[in-house]
Amino acid sequence: MTNSLNHWIDNKEGYSFASKVKIYDGRSLYLFYHKRHFRRVLVGIAESKIFDAVILSLIVLNSLCLVLYDYRDRCNKEFRNTMLEFVMNITTYCFMGEAVIKIVAQGFVVHRNSYLRDSWNCLDFFVVITSIVELVDFGI
Repeated sequence: MTNSLNHWIDNKEGYSFASKVKIYDGRSLYLFYHKRHFRRVLVGIAESKIFDAVILSLIVLNSLCLVLYDYRDRCNKEFRNTMLEFVMNITTYCFMGEAVIKIVAQGFVVHRNSYLRDSWNCLDFFVVITSIVELVDFGI
């Protein structure tokens, strides 16, 4: 093998899940090396079917909360709106955690198979950023 091919193999790692192999870059965010236990655990979580099912359940829960929310009561004077707002905030934090796990596991944007190279993850990232903006109280 040539020297550049050896360098490429040393800097990439194949992760096998459900008889599929995904190749992620050797360093995620230029910080997390592919042989480190921390990154291997996060890749395992990000590629897990259980993780996908939990996130999908949270999406359904958040959607139900959005449907049940009474938008006429913007000050959350009713107990129902207060509880729904609380649940929506918890799901927002869970979605932020999902994004961080996937970004550390896959890389952000530069490398092949990175987080923002997937169109669903782009939509997910947009929703997470929008949710963060909604959580921040600007006092307006």
